Amino acid sequence: MYDVKDPLYPTSTEIDLRTAAGLNVEPNVWVEGQGTNKVLMYTICFQSFVYLQLFNQINSRKLGEKEWNMFENFFNNWMFIMITLATFGIQVLITQYAGRFMSVMPLTW
Repeated sequence: MYDVKDPLYPTSTEIDLRTAAGLNVEPNVWVEGQGTNKVLMYTICFQSFVYLQLFNQINSRKLGEKEWNMFENFFNNWMFIMITLATFGIQVLITQYAGRFMSVMPLTW
């Protein structure tokens, strides 16, 4: 067949080989330098995982017995709030600007 060096970000040669082999059925399935649908799926899974971790971080603030309100005294710990906001901000920056370095692609809101 043919050797794909990076299946997430194909080159023009790989696109031509795939088209010649009859594998590129739909036009513009792969665009040179842009991530494939697999990168999009990985990005969405990565985003979901990080945001679930943020929710778990907030939810784990209360460890005592019968402490049900996780938002009680939420704004009393400024360090916790800064770490949560920094994690959220860094995640947005990674997704929007890290691109091929982190194998992600920008997402729309």
